[in-house]
Amino acid sequence: MAVQFAESGGQYHINSVQGPGIWALTPASISTSAPVGRSSNIAYTNNGNNLRTNPYPVGAVGTIISGYAVYYNSITATTLIGYTLAGASQCDLRVDGSGHLFFTRNGTTIGSTSSLALTIGWHYVEYKVILSTSGGGTCEVKVDGVVWQTSTSVTNATTTATADATTFNVNTIALFARDFYVVDGGTGSRTTYLGDINVLEFFPTGPGTNSQWSTGEGATVTQLAANGQAGLTLTSVNTTGVYQGTITGGASNAYVGLKFTVTGFVNGANNQTSAICTASTATAITLGGTTVTETHAGTATFDAQVQMGIAGTGTRPPQDAIYAYDSTTNDLSDWAHQALALTGTIAAVLHRSYARKDDAGTRQFAQVTVQSAAVTETSTTYTLGNSYQYYTDVLEQNPTGPADWTPTTFNAATFGVKEIT
Repeated sequence: MAVQFAESGGQYHINSVQGPGIWALTPASISTSAPVGRSSNIAYTNNGNNLRTNPYPVGAVGTIISGYAVYYNSITATTLIGYTLAGASQCDLRVDGSGHLFFTRNGTTIGSTSSLALTIGWHYVEYKVILSTSGGGTCEVKVDGVVWQTSTSVTNATTTATADATTFNVNTIALFARDFYVVDGGTGSRTTYLGDINVLEFFPTGPGTNSQWSTGEGATVTQLAANGQAGLTLTSVNTTGVYQGTITGGASNAYVGLKFTVTGFVNGANNQTSAICTASTATAITLGGTTVTETHAGTATFDAQVQMGIAGTGTRPPQDAIYAYDSTTNDLSDWAHQALALTGTIAAVLHRSYARKDDAGTRQFAQVTVQSAAVTETSTTYTLGNSYQYYTDVLEQNPTGPADWTPTTFNAATFGVKEIT
C-alpha cells in the first residue's frame, strides 16, 4: 500500500477535530468560510498548533510524499510540512517571511532556498523526502505542480533514516488548509506525487445489499422521537442560526449532528428544513444557515433519521445517539452513498468507519466493499476499544480489477461492515 493518509478539511467533524484514528495531534479549528478556490469552503484554520497524522499504516518508511492546499492572507515565516519518527522531528519544509521555501533537519537548514516565492491565495504544496543519516538524502518541493527546489546529497534524518508520521502546519495567522494526502515510495499504485487533488466525503444515503446489523438509538434520540415530534418550543432567533427556547434534552450538545425542521417564524429565512444541529443547550439550539433576528413563537421538530451514523449530508457520527450494532459472527450490513459527480482520476477510495465496543469481551469487525451484490474486498480485522475511533480501509484500486476506480464503478459500489467476533 502506498496511500497512507487522506483528509479533506473538516466536513465530517462539525466544529472540532475528531482525532482518534485520523490525527494524532488535533488542536486545529474548523472554518466554514474559507476563501473560494477549492472544492469546499470548509477548511482547517489557524489556532496555534499543527495537525499530525497517526503513524502510517505501513509503519516507518524512508521515502514519503505529503501534500496539502494552503491559503495565506499574509506571508509569515513558519513550517509547512514536517516528518517525524516516534514524535521526534526528522526534517521539514519551511517558508521564510518573503515566501521562499527551504528545508531543515530539526531546525538546521539543509540545501538551498527556492528562488520562487509563495503569494497571497491558495497554493498546493507537496514535499518529497528520501531520508538519510549519512549525506545520501533528497528533499524536493512542488508548488502547484511545479518543482520549486530540489536538494540532493543531504543528511535529512536526525536518528534513523525513516519517518512514521507527517505534520501539517495550520498555525499561521490567516492560514487555511485542506485536501491533505500522504503516500510512501514503496509498492502500490500510488508511489509518486498525486498533484493538486480534491479530497471529498461521500455519506450514506440508505441501505445497500445486506442489512443484518441492527439499528440502535440512545436516550437522546428516544426522547426526541417521543417528545420532539411535538416540537421544541422556540421564542427567538439571531442572525447566526441560534434559536432560543425550551430545548428539552439539549444540554451538553446532546443534539449535535441531528436534524431539525423549524416552522412558525414570520421571516421565511428562519424556517429551515432538515437543518443540522451544531450545538445545543437546555435553552438554545444552533442550526446554522442565514437567519434574521426575530422574536416570535416557533417550533423545531426532530427529523427522524432513516440510517444510523452520519446524518446523510455530512456531519460527524453522533456516536451513541444513532448507530448500528451486532454480535453475530459474519453478519454484514452495507450502505449506498452519495454519488460522485466529478470526472477524472480517483487516486484512492478510503472507506472510513467510526466504532467502539460496548461490552467487556473482545470485539472485532472488518470493513467490506460490495459490488453487484457480492463482497469484493474485506479489510484487515480491527479490534475495537471502549471509545470511538475512526478505522480506515485504503482501496487504491477497484478490487474487481485490479484497475483504477472510475466514477461509475465507485457510484455502483456500496460499503459496509462485517462482524468478526
